Amino acid sequence: MKTLEKLFLVSLFITTFLRAAEETVPPTPVAPAITTQPANVTVNAGQPASFTVSATGTPSPSYQWRKNDNSILGAINATYSIAAAQANDAGRYDVIVSNSAGAFISAAATLTVNVAPAITVQPASVTVNPGQGATFIIVATGTPAPSYQWRKDGNSISGATAANYSIPVVQSGDAGRYDVIISNIAGALISAAATLTVNLAPTITAQPTSVIVNPGQTATFTVSATATPAPSYQWRKDGAAIAGATNATYSIAAVQPGDAGNYTVVVSTSLGAVTSNAAALFVNFAPAMATQPASVTAAAGQAASLSVAAIGSPPLSYQWRKNGAPIAVTPTPTLTFSSLQPGNAGIYRCVVINSVGSVTSEPAILGVASTAKVIGSGAEVGSNVFVAANGNTYDQLLLQGAAATITADPNQITRISYIDLSDDIVQIEFAGAGSLSLTLDNPTGPAAPLNYNQTVGYMKGHAGIVIAGANETTNVLIYSVGRITAVNQALFRSDVTYDGVADLAYVAIASANGKFGGVRMGNASYFGTNGFTGLYAPGVQFNGPIFIHDISAFDAATSALVVGSAGDVRITGGDLQQANGRAVQVDGLTRLQMSAGTNSHGTAQTVQPIRGRLERNGVDVTTQLVP
Repeated sequence: MKTLEKLFLVSLFITTFLRAAEETVPPTPVAPAITTQPANVTVNAGQPASFTVSATGTPSPSYQWRKNDNSILGAINATYSIAAAQANDAGRYDVIVSNSAGAFISAAATLTVNVAPAITVQPASVTVNPGQGATFIIVATGTPAPSYQWRKDGNSISGATAANYSIPVVQSGDAGRYDVIISNIAGALISAAATLTVNLAPTITAQPTSVIVNPGQTATFTVSATATPAPSYQWRKDGAAIAGATNATYSIAAVQPGDAGNYTVVVSTSLGAVTSNAAALFVNFAPAMATQPASVTAAAGQAASLSVAAIGSPPLSYQWRKNGAPIAVTPTPTLTFSSLQPGNAGIYRCVVINSVGSVTSEPAILGVASTAKVIGSGAEVGSNVFVAANGNTYDQLLLQGAAATITADPNQITRISYIDLSDDIVQIEFAGAGSLSLTLDNPTGPAAPLNYNQTVGYMKGHAGIVIAGANETTNVLIYSVGRITAVNQALFRSDVTYDGVADLAYVAIASANGKFGGVRMGNASYFGTNGFTGLYAPGVQFNGPIFIHDISAFDAATSALVVGSAGDVRITGGDLQQANGRAVQVDGLTRLQMSAGTNSHGTAQTVQPIRGRLERNGVDVTTQLVP
């Protein structure tokens, strides 16, 4: 071995020996000394928290961390960590640092765990009357202690930063929703809303209004009111409570006249009550006749009027009709003629109308009085013609327009002629007291008759006759000109088939003393499409006979055989069957005889059974009057 290598090995041996000698001598123990104390820690809940201590000592010290003087199991390192601090981790933390030379306790470090606020008692709603106090209370937890900000309807209330919020004297404007924002460093939340209800006495904001309805319609009254709490309602009629009428709206489903009156509603709460204005319920009612029109006879050229009196819900209007046809609508119940003329003569009725319905008056006869032989559209074409065959003296008149009024000289007969709708020449013979007015509906002419060998110009139309100022001396005869009624047989053509029966619409009679002679119309018939058709002479006593061939109503017409009284009343060859199916209105009859007759050309008209229905005041009297 080389010398140098030997020297190295000797040196290594000596060093190793010396070192081993040192290790076998134990070091002197040194008690622990803390060089860095653990520091306070503040964290929010859920965050990590750590405490660290720095210490010296021989031998190296051991560690035991404590919380609130209680050892923490497993916490034996220089650092103690909590992964997610919670509220219950908060406290005082220290550490015992120890070795064989001694032990030392560190300074305490505080763990503060911030906890977001939590509400344990929510604010409760409050109801008070004006002037009382109101308080909202909340109970909340949190670390650090939370702050408070009360709000009303989402708006912060200045100075309201305590856990409780009070209003010493509540007013109506304080009503609303109250909540509170609770906050600390760890977070914030808003409480549930509590309602402050301020009771208010009722106030009516919209009054019920009056109502006008027809019977059977619905009437509704409504009130609008404010109050807290919601008010109750009680409707009243004329001051009396209405059972079950306890809503803001009161309706009557099908109004009757008895429902008319004044309606109010009492709106009430615990603080008081208020009564609405009265609203009237007006129930329209249909018109009713209080006074029927009276028949009137006035001199030609003078003023005349027909009047009715009616009751009913206004406004009322008056529809006057002549012979069934509308002639005037007036706002007043009087129909006035400033200068009465023959064409005004007729049978008049008044229909009174309102929004509910209508009522039609009884007929009234308007007659024209005259002392002249003829006025209006007529001319005398023969005077004082004596007929030896019957011993009568005649004045012959010819209708030359729509209407004429005629009279008869004492002990004479006045005749007037026209053409009916069947192109028959019709002769009217009038004798005795009073005046006879002849009017034609839709007149045409004058023109020569189509069915006769004659050049005289006649007026043609559907005739109505009014006799006014009559008495028991007055008689009327109506017939068509035929082979047995005419002296001049050359009038008739062999190529024409004549029906031999005159037609007209009506004969109306107004007597000066309630009496009349007779009506002979054995070969004349009544027909019409509106108004009355037939003989209308209410209250008139007939001393002579009443002979009529037939009466028939079409469309809206009404057949009539109305008198005061009469002994001998006959239907000669007719059957009274009504084209419109209605009944014949009768009065003053004790017996109606269905008998035979002849037409104006001598053709027999055999007895017919009655095929119509006779009514008096709505009662069927057919079997009583017709044997």
